Amino acid sequence: MNNFTVPAQKLWAKIASNVRVKILNKVWCGRCRDEVTILNLSGKVVSGDLVLEGRCDRCGGPVARLIESD
Repeated sequence: MNNFTVPAQKLWAKIASNVRVKILNKVWCGRCRDEVTILNLSGKVVSGDLVLEGRCDRCGGPVARLIESD
């Protein structure tokens, strides 16, 4: 798996694969001002929530996606 911490890997694995694809393809890029796909993915857990970080597939700028835990 990309660059994920162990706790992040566990949270990511709990998400259905079809939902993971949707999450990765619907990340907001502030530079492009549009939904983009996240590349060079890494993940970590912050305050119990999964944070995905990477690069925009269009402009290469930094993007992130927060997935709140239950």
